[in-house]
Formats: sequence, structure tokens, C-alpha cells
Amino acid sequence: MHEEENEFRRENDSIYYEESKLEETIKKGWNKSLKNQRKRILSKSIIIILPVFIIFIMSINFSPAFADFVRTIPGFEYIVNIVQFDKGLQLAVENNYVQHIDQSATKEDITFTVKDIIVDNDRMIIFYRLEGNGRDKRILLKNVSILDEDGEVIKAGYSYGSGNDNFLEKKYIEGRIDVFNIENKESEKVVLKLNLLTGDERKQEFEMKKVKDLTIPIEIDREYFKRAEKKYEINQWVEVEGQRIHFMDMTIYPTRIALHVKYDPSNKKKILEFRDLVIEDEKGEFPKITNGSVGRKISDDEEIIYMQSDFFNAPEKIKISGSKLMALDKDKMTVEIDLDQKKIIKAPDSRLKLLDITTKEEQNNRTGENEKFRILFFELEGLVDQNYHYNIFKSDMIINGKKYESNRSGSGISSLENGVIYEEYEQYFKEDEGLKGIGQIEIYQYPSFIETPFEIYVTDK
Repeated sequence: MHEEENEFRRENDSIYYEESKLEETIKKGWNKSLKNQRKRILSKSIIIILPVFIIFIMSINFSPAFADFVRTIPGFEYIVNIVQFDKGLQLAVENNYVQHIDQSATKEDITFTVKDIIVDNDRMIIFYRLEGNGRDKRILLKNVSILDEDGEVIKAGYSYGSGNDNFLEKKYIEGRIDVFNIENKESEKVVLKLNLLTGDERKQEFEMKKVKDLTIPIEIDREYFKRAEKKYEINQWVEVEGQRIHFMDMTIYPTRIALHVKYDPSNKKKILEFRDLVIEDEKGEFPKITNGSVGRKISDDEEIIYMQSDFFNAPEKIKISGSKLMALDKDKMTVEIDLDQKKIIKAPDSRLKLLDITTKEEQNNRTGENEKFRILFFELEGLVDQNYHYNIFKSDMIINGKKYESNRSGSGISSLENGVIYEEYEQYFKEDEGLKGIGQIEIYQYPSFIETPFEIYVTDK
């Protein structure tokens, strides 16, 4: 992956995200959404290796027919629950687009097994089993990477779950590691390398025992996976409320769809996201894939939108449609804050308020060291959907040309008063003497919309 083609929507090239923690955060926010009194909610404990943002929305309905079918394929029964939220991976399994690996590594009586993989020109899915040692209640995956034949780390992004299983009650767990934006797509012999942390639920990560450098060789059958993409040239413009969008092309891989989109630089508004993008055939029989999306930013006016795939059922003619886009005037994309006076100088509108700026010292879960933070508390009022949580800000704050990165943020619906929904946000910055004067933070999402239907048709030529 080239440095200029970064994971959506920040400016670097390699991440991992801990899926179980993200899901727990979302649930906490939703469960407290109907309280009548405002109450701050700490959330979104996403750990980042390099500053990148990745969005995973998983809400495709589970298919009993898929489950029944997969259970008839020897050795694939365990995959049912692992891919139940991803239609593209379900179809890959149904079409036997899976390579069996069955390679293991054991340390400290803990065994990690790579059972199967799915690979295409865009992504690699590793299905694994992790067997406990009968002594430790918690076992966490850490520092996952892929090495080439020379032992060099292959640049890529990683996502995987880690954390809440009780290994004294379960002998093993099964899960998956997603590897995406892989720089070297030609390697046939690679090595999965990872570390483990072991302990019980009372221990912080820095107190847990480290099990380092488990390595599992994986030999990829590139010949088996060579039928790995279908390319559709689009080259069509759409105009919605004066904003021009250029749909360039679309590639359907077995693991996901990559839709290449450019925005006219002369647009007055910044297109932040498509809220209801749908892909289907002209008869409506192609599954409507409206979520499960990840994106990759190429430039300020160009991106790749990833969606769940229907590679094995892809028709000759496809309709791409939508009716709602999140968009904000370009001259309203920057929020300016007087850090000394604790007030907002400039905001998109009056709904965004700065509640407070405080300092706090707390222990780093990974290192055990005490760290001091400057915390900015915001409130956004007048929302219409209590089940949708906005990520209002990008991670950086600029002060006098210097960049200060927020290493943690939180959000949650805090009250529903007289039918008005409020959401509160927290941005954490490591305490620094430079955090004074006027700070500028760029908007990432905001409840401002264009609601105009559009549709285009794409033919496989």
C-alpha cells in the first residue's frame, strides 16, 4: 500500500483494531441512550498502531440456510458463526473458496492454529483456533503481523477480536484475523507472527504475562485463488444539490467490493459519507449491500469505498443507488477552540458546544505508567436518531501550525430531553505546554445531509 493511499479517513498505513472492545463500546452507548439526566459515557477504547480510521458496521442478517449448508462441508462447521455478519465471506465458503492450512505453534502450553484462509487480490482472511493452557483465564492476541520469505514485515492493516473469553470455561476459541491493504500481494510463502498476553480479568495489560513470537508458516496457493476479481468500468457523473460525484470504476473481489469515487474539487460541500448506498441488479435480486463497509482515502477528493461482496453471484448489469449523503459546507469543516477561555470560536452551527476542558492523570493499561491528559468535552444537540453515533472529529488538533494527536476519544447518547437527543464527546490529548491558545480540529462526521435520490447502471464488459 502506498503512503498516499491511506486507510479511510486518516493519514497513515497500518492499524489493528480490537473488535470485541469496539462492540462493547457501542453497546454501552446504546444502552444508556434513553436516560433523562445527562451522563458522560466513556467509550471507544480503540488501540491504534499507526493513526488510521477504519469503520466496521456489521448488521447483515444471519442466514440459517447458510449455516445448514456449511455444516455439510467437512471441516467448515466452525466458520458459521465467524462469518455470519459478512455476506461476501459466506458466499466464498459456500463456493469452497477456502484453502485448508492446519499449521500450529505452541508456547507456554498455549496453541495457536491457522486452520483455513481466504485470499484474493485485496484481502486475506485467516481463520484460527486458540487453545488455552488450563491455567490462565484471559488470553489476548497482540502485535499481529505477516512476514515475507525474508522475514520482513509486509505492510498491511489488521483487524481481529481479542479479550473477553474465559479460557477456564472454554478449552479453545475460534476466530478470524482480517489482513487488508496488503503491500506485497505476490508472496506465496508467508509467516503469521503474533504475541499473547495471559492472566485473569483483574489484571491490567502491563501486569499480564507476555508470550512472545508465535510464528505459523502459511503457504498460499495463488493458483487456487487466481480467479479473484471482476472489474466494472463506470465513468459516470452524478449531481446532487449541485455537488458532482464521479463514479470511476468498481472491482468485485470474493471478500469485498471496491468502489472508486472522486468528488469534483469545485464542490461547495465536502461529502463525508454515503448513508444508504445500495448495490443491486436491475431486478432487485442482487443482495442489497448497504453496510459492512471500510474505506481508503486516496486524496482529499478521492477514495475507495469498500462494501460486502457478492462476487459469486455478480450479474452483468448492476445498479448503484442512494438517496442520502452526509455533507457539510467546506468553509465549516474546521472547529476553532479557545483553549484558555474554554469556548468555541467557530463551529458548523450552534448545535455543537464545548462543555468543559479538564486535566486528568491515569494509568496506562499497557505500560503501567501514569499519564496526564487534557480532555475536551463537547455536546451535540438536536439529533434525530438515537441509535446512530457520530464520530465528530478527526484525531488531530492544530495549534500554531503544530499537530497534537488525540490518542483516545469517547462518545455516547447522554440524554433524551423533551424529545431532543443530546450526544456527548470526549477528546483526550496528552498534556503538553503547547496546548494553549487557539486550537483547530477538523470535522469527520456531522449531522448535515443532502437528501436527493440518484442511480446509475453498470455493465460488465
